[in-house]
Amino acid sequence: MSAGLNKIPKNTFTLPTSTDNTLVPFWTIEQQNQYFMLQKSQEPGNTIFKSVLSTITNLFDAKQAPYRILFQREPNATCLQIAASDSEETIEEAWDWIKVYLLPLLEDIPGPYAKEEWIIQQMNTIVSSTITNNDTDDLLLDDIIRNASRTFRRTFNVSQTERLVNSFYSYLLGFELKVLIELKDIKDIFKEPVRKLFRHSMRVYDLLVQLTGDSVHRLLKSSNSNAFKAESIDRSPSPAFDDKRLSDVYSSSPNNPLKNILQYRKKNETFRQLFRLPESEQVIDEISVCYMCDTDPDDTTKRHMSILVRKHMYPGTLYLSQNFLAFESSDISSMTAIGKSQFSFILPLYTVTRFERINDDHHKTALSLRTWHKMLHYLKAEKTVCEKFCESLKLGLEANIVKMKESLRLFLATCKSEELLQTPEGPIHIFEPIGGLGLQFGYKSDSTENVDSSKTQSWIKYFNENGRNLTLCKKPFAFTKLVRDGLPNALRGEIWEICSGSIYLRFANYGLYDSILESHKDEISLSMDDIEKDLHRSLPEYAAYQSNEGIDRLRRVLTAYSWKNPEIGISYMTEEQAFWTLNTLVDHLCPGYYSSSMYGVLLDQVVLEKLVEKYIPKITEHFKEKEIQLSVACLPWFLTLFINSMPLPFAFRILDCFFMEAVLKTHEKELCSIDDDSELLVVVKNFFASLNLPAGTTDQDYAKKYAIFKQLIASAVNFGKVTSAKVNKYRKENELKIIGGVESFTKRNALRRIKNTANFGPDEISNIYDYFFGALYYAKRNNEQTEMDLTAFTKMIENMTTWAKPINVNSSDNSQNAQVIQEVSGSFIFRLFNYFKSDVGITLTDAVSKLGEILRGDILSKASFYFSLYNQDKSLHLNNEDLHTMATELFWLITTLEVNFDAWDTIRNFIILSAETSNSKQVVESLASVLTLDMNPHDSSYLAKHVLMIHNALMGPEAPVIEITLPSLRMIILTEDRLDHFIQTTFPATFKLEKEVVERQKGLGHEIFEALFIEGKKLANNMAYPDHLSPNEDTSSKRRSISSLYSYKSQDEEYEII
Repeated sequence: MSAGLNKIPKNTFTLPTSTDNTLVPFWTIEQQNQYFMLQKSQEPGNTIFKSVLSTITNLFDAKQAPYRILFQREPNATCLQIAASDSEETIEEAWDWIKVYLLPLLEDIPGPYAKEEWIIQQMNTIVSSTITNNDTDDLLLDDIIRNASRTFRRTFNVSQTERLVNSFYSYLLGFELKVLIELKDIKDIFKEPVRKLFRHSMRVYDLLVQLTGDSVHRLLKSSNSNAFKAESIDRSPSPAFDDKRLSDVYSSSPNNPLKNILQYRKKNETFRQLFRLPESEQVIDEISVCYMCDTDPDDTTKRHMSILVRKHMYPGTLYLSQNFLAFESSDISSMTAIGKSQFSFILPLYTVTRFERINDDHHKTALSLRTWHKMLHYLKAEKTVCEKFCESLKLGLEANIVKMKESLRLFLATCKSEELLQTPEGPIHIFEPIGGLGLQFGYKSDSTENVDSSKTQSWIKYFNENGRNLTLCKKPFAFTKLVRDGLPNALRGEIWEICSGSIYLRFANYGLYDSILESHKDEISLSMDDIEKDLHRSLPEYAAYQSNEGIDRLRRVLTAYSWKNPEIGISYMTEEQAFWTLNTLVDHLCPGYYSSSMYGVLLDQVVLEKLVEKYIPKITEHFKEKEIQLSVACLPWFLTLFINSMPLPFAFRILDCFFMEAVLKTHEKELCSIDDDSELLVVVKNFFASLNLPAGTTDQDYAKKYAIFKQLIASAVNFGKVTSAKVNKYRKENELKIIGGVESFTKRNALRRIKNTANFGPDEISNIYDYFFGALYYAKRNNEQTEMDLTAFTKMIENMTTWAKPINVNSSDNSQNAQVIQEVSGSFIFRLFNYFKSDVGITLTDAVSKLGEILRGDILSKASFYFSLYNQDKSLHLNNEDLHTMATELFWLITTLEVNFDAWDTIRNFIILSAETSNSKQVVESLASVLTLDMNPHDSSYLAKHVLMIHNALMGPEAPVIEITLPSLRMIILTEDRLDHFIQTTFPATFKLEKEVVERQKGLGHEIFEALFIEGKKLANNMAYPDHLSPNEDTSSKRRSISSLYSYKSQDEEYEII
């Protein structure tokens, strides 16, 4: 068996699928032995039945290849399909391979079931070894999805790597339309309020939104529009422990359907957004629990669960990921007057010092958790699910012990809350004050020292009762109120870290900030010029940023971030805190805001308009009537997060609320009276001017302005129903439109920069652009370069032409033509790639100019192209080796394109004419005799034998020396008119630079109706005119006119016949 592995026909064998062999009328047996049978599909002869069967097979994704091989362990037993193919030649190769390598070994295995099990094992091994790309549905264990995916790929002629997510059929009868739409080309998706055409429409809609979102992001990356955030450098460890259920649910292994992978990915994204966790975190398990807080401080873990003293209980969901335990409540008791404010906590597993299960009830189990900060957490859950959850939790805790021992104490020593709550007994001892520039230069605060001290004491009390920094719990009312009342200066940086989630990134990447600065200390960032321009313009009213120390700190943070994220162009925090908070702000909270296209901020303008339309409809109606653009005033707010719009003390309060979770509502009446954009700017400008705090502001003036600001905050708080989840939902729904606009803008700019259009029209240039960046999209999914490599170029040529589609080579010892085609086509494409590319690869400009040489110009310029293409040593003439390559590849091209002239005679004449330029008549005649072969063009080795003949004639020991110059080549092409026509017309026509027109085809409803009409007409004729009678001419003529009239009407009324 092992000796035959390298001879296995590729892409023919399949994973064993149970098959009902009772539908004998649809299959004929071509070959059969004791265990295997080779079958060919047989279509019904009756038109109606054929149409019905075709529709049913499509409906149930049961369309199969016309040839298949079945295994049957014994007579009358269920068969296993083990091979399928569209080609008779290929299926016969598989059949011959089975007879040589499987059948003899099968005879030695005792028992039918043992034979079947052995066949299943062999097929699994064969499929795994012959399918080179694991990212394919052919390796799925699910028969239904595997067969449906095959049908999908066969119907639309797409790559084997395309995976099926979902399929549905909207109509059984009527006109059917076969359209292939690439997800990257979708610019918007609407949910129309019409009757349901298929089940689970919302689920399909969500999948489409998810897939198209991923696709357009990748398209933007390939077209280098930089319209979205770069990949985050998240050096969090990959899964900290190998949980079996995690690998079962989420895996890129071929046994997992893509639909499941996408659903799990979405679940993970929702989980990370909810708790603002690092990108590497994935949900391992989740259970419904009831969180019990304010329990008796005594040793309750040893007491019966029913007598635990508890003041509050919060039902909710407990999530487990590789490094975190997270909880969010969902009960009515945690609803506040201004919207939902749930109880939640995030516990890094490396902060959990004790974990215990309390099993005092037959149906319930309590989990007891103790954290580093001595906080006790009790959660009650169903016993069965809790036991499974605890198994995974135990593994996670064990895997995080090293972090607790080696990193936790060191990290906590950088947290301000530890400094404020430290005791002489430890365990944390901090001797230097923790903070940013505010420690030296003071804070721009809206609070007096007494008020700030009071706020600090309130937070210290909250920390003592609810944990701090890494173990903080967010209680309804209390936590939200403390944030909205304004954060104390000393703790503002840490609370920002906690609320944004950057504290977890900083722990996972502790020391990375200093490492980046050290590793790049002698280098100059590409963003340095922009950074230096902005350093002295940043917060000029704050003294720290007018000093060398403050400027140096800001420069280090921005420079380090520019190395971490080259695409993006600190008074309350340390430098490292600021670095990781900036990372979270740019990559997660405001994605795409600060990229070159500002895609994110444009998207959020649309989100804002949607929210205003929903909650302040009067403003929306008035603005639409007056054609006023809300973004004229709001865009600067988004880009600067209000820091440039209002005094710093108030701006910092806005950031307090921003990291935790409205001018328009406050001025609704005034905004509804304006007439144009300029008046909108005046209203907004006057409002922010009313908040200005110039030097010398008295306490009385400050109190008035602070009252205005508090009114603004109160108005914003009333919009608590505008949650992060709702904003993300609007972002998802509208990002296709925005990204489509950005991509279109990028395309227009790219096309404007093309100076040499090579006589292509605007539509043709546009299509070349689509081919070019479409190839980058598929070939460079994780690369932002706009230059092509060979892989992307091959993909572009395959999509653009009719001759470059890859061919499957089925074995190593047969199908000689296929072997030659693969080698010659690969050589030709590689030659084109080298001709197209410049020093950095192939740019869009290169593609346009080189395609122009192939497709535009006269025969003289095209002859120059072929001369340059094959002149390997860049000399003044083509030698034997050059001509050998040129003749071989031209012969393959002409044969592939199935022209209406003799391909071999054309190439033979081309070689003879080339030899005549530098050889005697006798030598030419001898060469002509070598190039003579009488062979059937349909022979399986026709191409291979003629290619060998070309090689012997031009590269063999008796080959004449041939050298032809460019003028000679031009003359030869003009002399051989068939080659002239091929180069000037046939070959250029194979490049598809025009959009394909989708044709509508008749569907089953019309096929059945027309078949019934024809059969009925025949029956009527037979009944009206027996065999011994014939209809007269007038009647016949009348009958034909009625038929013609009906045929005409059926086309006009096609939408009424279903």
